[in-house]
Order: sequence, then structure tokens, then C-alpha cells
Amino acid sequence: YEDDKLTLYLHGATEGKKLDLMRKNPKIFFSMECDIEPFSGQVACQYGTSYSSVMGKGIAEILETPEEKMKGLSLFMKSQTGMDFQFNERLVSAVSVIKINVTQFTAKHRPKPINA
Repeated sequence: YEDDKLTLYLHGATEGKKLDLMRKNPKIFFSMECDIEPFSGQVACQYGTSYSSVMGKGIAEILETPEEKMKGLSLFMKSQTGMDFQFNERLVSAVSVIKINVTQFTAKHRPKPINA
């Protein structure tokens, strides 16, 4: 969370279809899953997958200045590792950094059944 709002950061190549599409229309939909674990049962309909997920809508902003990119990558790495990282202009010039200002989201957790 940043300023009491869900804000997502991602990084990638400095050119490509994803960036071209976001420049034309910054309205996006996102979906993320984690903790995915298949489980079995006694009969076919008891098989399944436990998971946690979040999905939602937002506005993508392609960060342009080195300062914005450094801040975004620092927040990204802090959320991924729990550690603080420093970036310089040379490092951030090699990637695009996208900030997603989330406008709407929902989350779900499907736990593994106790007897699975």
C-alpha cells in the first residue's frame, strides 16, 4: 500500500507490445495467483487446487524519470525481499517501470481441505 491505496509496480523491457498497448489505453485488468498447491481426494470431484489470488482494475502509468523509476524499483524489491535496495540512473535506464494505480480489486483464498 502506498498512501493508503493499493499500488502495484512491475518492470520489464523498454519496448514491446505491452508498453505500446498501455500507451494507447492505460486502463488495465490484472490477476495474480500464489501459494498454488494441487490436492487429491477419494473421488475425482474431490481433487482441486488451493491458492490465494487477487484481481482488479487500474490505471497504468509508465514511469519516465530516473527518480520515479528508482522509487518504484525500490518499493518493488522491498515487497519481494523485505530489504532496501539502492538503484542508480544507469541501472534504471535499462528497464521500463510501470506503476499501476489500482481502482478496484478483489481477493480470494481457497485453503487445502483438512483431509486432503
